[in-house]
Amino acid sequence: MLCVAWGQMALDAPLIILRLVDSDGRPVTQAWVQGNAVLQGDDTIYPLTQPRWQRVSPRGLCVIDGDFVHRQRADEIVQGKLGMKCTLLIHAPGYRPVMLQHEGALPREATVVLQPARTLELRIRDDANRAFDPNREPRGFIAEFYGSPIVIAHESPELLYDVRDLQGNPKRLPPFAAQPLFLSFGIERAAEGVYRAYLPPSLEGDAYVMINAQGQIRGYHRRISPEELERGVMEIRLPKTARVALSVDFQAPAAKEADRAMITFSPTDLGQNLSYYNWMFDETPQLSPQQPRLVISDLAPGDWEVSAWLTKGEWQRVDTVQVRITVPEGGSIEQVLRPEPFDPNQYRGKRTLTLKVQRVGGRPAARLPYRIVLNLWRRGKSATIAQGKLDANGTVRLTNLYELPQDAHDELNYSVYIDNAQRANFTLRAGDGQRELKIVLPPSVNEPAPNITVSDLKTGKPITLQSLRGKWVYLEFWATWCGPCQGAMQALKEAVDKHGARWRGKLEILTVSIDDTREVVMSHLKKNGWENFARHAWDAEGRAATAYGIQAIPTAFLINPNGRVVWTGHPLGEDPATKINRYLQGGGQR
Repeated sequence: MLCVAWGQMALDAPLIILRLVDSDGRPVTQAWVQGNAVLQGDDTIYPLTQPRWQRVSPRGLCVIDGDFVHRQRADEIVQGKLGMKCTLLIHAPGYRPVMLQHEGALPREATVVLQPARTLELRIRDDANRAFDPNREPRGFIAEFYGSPIVIAHESPELLYDVRDLQGNPKRLPPFAAQPLFLSFGIERAAEGVYRAYLPPSLEGDAYVMINAQGQIRGYHRRISPEELERGVMEIRLPKTARVALSVDFQAPAAKEADRAMITFSPTDLGQNLSYYNWMFDETPQLSPQQPRLVISDLAPGDWEVSAWLTKGEWQRVDTVQVRITVPEGGSIEQVLRPEPFDPNQYRGKRTLTLKVQRVGGRPAARLPYRIVLNLWRRGKSATIAQGKLDANGTVRLTNLYELPQDAHDELNYSVYIDNAQRANFTLRAGDGQRELKIVLPPSVNEPAPNITVSDLKTGKPITLQSLRGKWVYLEFWATWCGPCQGAMQALKEAVDKHGARWRGKLEILTVSIDDTREVVMSHLKKNGWENFARHAWDAEGRAATAYGIQAIPTAFLINPNGRVVWTGHPLGEDPATKINRYLQGGGQR
């Protein structure tokens, strides 16, 4: 075999060979693979497959070479000397789609076992009863759902497909990486106006078909019913579209600073996560004082929330205007978006609240400065409505606070700043009965760490912080539902994998989950391979989090052998290994 060398690397050696098999080990020959990668120190996304969707061989093999950059540095990538994050999508008729997420050294070969799927046939016809066929595929080599005229979305999109690494271990997707099924990934065209979607045999929660085809219909969505899932057929008759003309009043006093407005549409009957997948435009429409009008002639009927995000310069927000419109089938609507001046006095209410602030151990935070800020967050507006100093008991009585109606959106809240640091947020709602807000300040550097009792997740036995006295303790509060916590936990595991031998006997790492149930935490730890790198505990009644004044997670504390806090903050503010080593070696405050 001819081998052409580039330096010391053989150019004919692939990055990786994927072998696709079914649950019985037989090759899956009707399948396509699409991949992309990001190299360490480079934000550029490089394609791994060629063509974009690369077909497997008759033996179920997919030879992945990458592009020119990968070929130059293949040995470094495969040996793990050059960090790489890659994503591979696998589409095979009759099987659940697979997303492979991998980071680090690449195996030379990997076997991917595909699981059977439930087939749902989508029969789509337009308002004139003609077969709907936009004949359009997603744009861009990454093959994301943007631009796909048909998607199937779910509030937890990873339930629609299998997510693993190249070793077959289940993976948890960060929110920004999750996406729905789209044409080429889990959905394929079977005939004119007929599409096949490959779904899990049992699908929990609600899934929606969404259709966006510019010039035909935008914003159409419909829930897939259990009966349609059981029958395996979904008949869709598209409605007549409507014409909507929007204009932004840039001459309004509250809008005069703005030099553009970005327009978004959200169906009111879908949650925010699902609305994100209803991608109606190739690019977000932008209006300006020179072009303040937008006409959409192909909008699906229904109830919509329309937003205009007014900005100036790069991304400085001036204001946000939101209106709700009901779009009739085949009708026409004219709507002007006009921001009104922000007047905090409009939100003076009749509610009172006693704010009580304590230090560690229950001591009152006497005479500390406080500030209360009203946030009208949907408009990006805020104003200080009260400030001063707490009394000798660490309390202050707040008056004229605004309460939301019971069924209103949480568009208004208050932030509490104590000693110039934000310590809490609260919202008042009619009938909530809230009369007092108690805040416990977290222990600061040089203060004693409060003794807490938490439940060991493996044994169920109690763990007290006092029992760890004499060792350094790295204490981290987290939860399975917290996105940033996942990166912090993974970083902590990697630090232990690298430095654990040096820390043994000197340092105890204790993670404390504030989840509702022990079982959820145990399953999450096992799924991510985190069971054994630390002592994992559960704060069953929330007392530990209260004792440490936890208002946001993840939050970590480094405690010295004498039981005093030497550092506290966000775990990812600095590499955990660097931070811990600095103190253990005497380079930090002891």
